[in-house]
Amino acid sequence: MKKIKNDSDLLEVHKESLTVLGNFWEERFKSGILNCILLEYRTDVIRNYTIVDIIIKDDKKVLINWAKRHQPLTNEELKEKWGRFDV
Repeated sequence: MKKIKNDSDLLEVHKESLTVLGNFWEERFKSGILNCILLEYRTDVIRNYTIVDIIIKDDKKVLINWAKRHQPLTNEELKEKWGRFDV
């Protein structure tokens, strides 16, 4: 996937699928979206829980399916994967 740096790059990548109104669809990996949502939470939440699924509920909300990790993340895993240096 090409790294998007600005608006013109975003439009260039999607120029073939642009509609007359200027909107487009972009395919993304679900895991990336789940990780972005997870990053909004405190370190202790990330250490002990993970998001396994999301469902779009309506125009404004999604349902998030959480699961407790079998084994909490280590401080090293939190630093390497999640950039959490507050551990």
